[in-house]
Amino acid sequence: MNSSEKWFRLSLMFPPGSRNLWNLYKLWGEDLDRLYLEVTENLNNFRSALTPSEVSGIENFSEDGFYKLCDKCQKDGIFTVCYDSEYYPERLREISNPPALLYGYGDSSVLNYENQLAVVGARKASDYSLKITEKLVNAIQSGVRTDIISGFAKGTDITSHLAAVEHGAKTIAVLGCGLNIEYPAANQRYKKLIAENGCLISKYPPETPPLSHYFPIRNRIISGMAKAVLVVEASEKSGSLITANLSCDYGRDVFVIPPSNLFSESYRGNVKLLRDGAIPVYGAFEILAEFLDFTDFRIQNTEHRSQNTEIRGQKSEVRIAEPELLDDPEKRVEINAVIEALSDTEKIVFDEIAGASDGINADDIIANLDLDTLDVLDILTDLEISGVIKKTINNTYLKC
Repeated sequence: MNSSEKWFRLSLMFPPGSRNLWNLYKLWGEDLDRLYLEVTENLNNFRSALTPSEVSGIENFSEDGFYKLCDKCQKDGIFTVCYDSEYYPERLREISNPPALLYGYGDSSVLNYENQLAVVGARKASDYSLKITEKLVNAIQSGVRTDIISGFAKGTDITSHLAAVEHGAKTIAVLGCGLNIEYPAANQRYKKLIAENGCLISKYPPETPPLSHYFPIRNRIISGMAKAVLVVEASEKSGSLITANLSCDYGRDVFVIPPSNLFSESYRGNVKLLRDGAIPVYGAFEILAEFLDFTDFRIQNTEHRSQNTEIRGQKSEVRIAEPELLDDPEKRVEINAVIEALSDTEKIVFDEIAGASDGINADDIIANLDLDTLDVLDILTDLEISGVIKKTINNTYLKC
């Protein structure tokens, strides 16, 4: 059994977002053969360290189901890229808890192109935002080919994908469901076009439905792959703010389109990001300054060039909006299910936050718990992505 098949099998044994797969991988010296042997042969030695869903996934792994999935991927033209493949996105490999395997449809060679810009925004974006998205993607290509990564949703996402294709760039659509699922239905007609001019990828195997808690993990992949992120339109509670925050954590630049209306609820996220240090974008120059060496980039407006020289490489300190009380019963049920599935270590960190009614910052959490600092920071990010905690503008954490 080669390494690709082992990663493939492990990705099915451990549920989406599992940190324990990588904890075990590190425990055994990043030795894949040892990891696979221990997981498949010696589960009882570390059963207590896993969540019930992880134990169930390992014990109920089906050989027949695995080979049926392989046949389906081959039949549907879906490729797989495992963690140690040369085609696996290098930037994504550098984040904590990356996907062990990606499913793809299209051209896998585009996954590692250097200049990749994530474009995020609203599904019900304004005409202003959609027009800006199309024009900006076009203008960027005049300086250097910049491939566009987005989430294949309606509005900003699909506009950025189509603009990239129209103007000669490649595009990557990251889905929050199986590649063969028709979601969103309105965008199905564009799948073939995107596959011919880039690819569609997903962490989830075919037939996986678009469950709401899968989309924050999708956003994490978008942030992890991109060299920088552009926020076009974001309300105060939007997922685009979490994507921006993750991008900062990964050391990426965050670019923001100035709002067309400062008082519009639809752009409150843009205002907040700009106030907290994101880079305002008035044209293609600000983004090209990140992707090009200035000595190779000729621009007629020398005054504009000198004013923006210090933007290159600047890392913004962006934080998401103040949390509000959760009053959606269906969402509460979903969050409770996520809490039930937390590992013992994740539960310890969550309980520490839940017990602080006025919020608690990361330093205090680390001081109060006998846990590794980097592990705590990783857990905080995962809990935030899962939607069970929120970070306030004062950098404290609260239970949702």
